[in-house]
Amino acid sequence: VIELFEKTRLVPLLSKVDVETGKAIFRACYAGGVRVIEYTNRGERAHEAFRELKIFVENELPEMILGVGTIM
Repeated sequence: VIELFEKTRLVPLLSKVDVETGKAIFRACYAGGVRVIEYTNRGERAHEAFRELKIFVENELPEMILGVGTIM
């Protein structure tokens, strides 16, 4: 994680976005060279949204690391 972070010096933090918006943001960040993102969500269905985004990242953005902040 540190090695990837050192390349961009940037860790975007997403909070309370729906799954489709999250996917679009992840794709844009990935295209721009970002490889580490933190997802934080305190809304309803936060666990489900994170699970869907995690699967998306694993399947579509193989070099990205998706970290999780507070999930409530």
